Amino acid sequence: MAKVETGSLTYKLVAVFLALILWFNAWDQQNPVIEEVFNISLEVRNLPSQLVAVEGPGNIQIRVEGRKNVMEEITARDFQAYVDMNGAKMGEHEVGVEVSAPPGVYVVSVAPSKVILSVDERAQVQLPVKVEIEGSPAVGYKNLSPTVEPSEVIVSGPKSILKRVESAHVVVDIGGANENMVRILPVVVRGESIDDKYQIMVSPSTAKVFVPVVREGLEKRVPVEVILTGAPAEGYTVERVVVQPREIRIFGPGDVLKNISRLSTYPVNVGGKDSGFTTSAGIAVPVLVDAETVAVDVFVDIRKK
Repeated sequence: MAKVETGSLTYKLVAVFLALILWFNAWDQQNPVIEEVFNISLEVRNLPSQLVAVEGPGNIQIRVEGRKNVMEEITARDFQAYVDMNGAKMGEHEVGVEVSAPPGVYVVSVAPSKVILSVDERAQVQLPVKVEIEGSPAVGYKNLSPTVEPSEVIVSGPKSILKRVESAHVVVDIGGANENMVRILPVVVRGESIDDKYQIMVSPSTAKVFVPVVREGLEKRVPVEVILTGAPAEGYTVERVVVQPREIRIFGPGDVLKNISRLSTYPVNVGGKDSGFTTSAGIAVPVLVDAETVAVDVFVDIRKK
């Protein structure tokens, strides 16, 4: 009787084993291991702060494998490729590429598996921002001198490359413009053989450009009057008001300009104030008239009575 029970148990175990094999085989067919190739950017890690790579390390190509259900969910952003530059000094270095992959994904190959990086001393220079204008305003309009904020930027990068940097620019296209233009634009550096491959940083990376676009015709210079509204806090009074610039140029038909002796700001609220303050105030410009600027800086001096 015991032999029969043992045999029966053996048959059951064999059946379970075969069932598992069939299940794994079916699962493997439905969810096979597949390969994919990704192009990913290479990072530089642990480089001493006083040093910088002369050129960006570029991209690498990796071949990876994993189950289909896993591979369908991943993108190039799920991988990290880097070179560890801990302890590096100035000069050229041949370093191995390290790749980290998400769970369930295995790296089959990395190309290239090593890269050569040139390391230089980190340096910085301060440069004025120049505005380069492209295009022409609409017929009957002209542009005046642009302004840019900030007027200077800090450019940092490899010392040997910064020696070749000549200028910092923003380029603004005013083609067909018939009104003042305000743009926030990227600051680009120029110089001998300077291009995007070098590790050059500009701070800030953008600048605000204002290009006055006015009607062609007569022009006139008029003072700017600051309009105040409200009353200071009890026991305080407005001592003086300073506006910068005090005068601006306006443009338009002669019969319109002859009747304009001054321009006013939009109201500046001093209600409840107990100390002086500085603000920017817009200018109320009449119809058919253009102004060289759309706002002025106003300082309101508030003191105790």
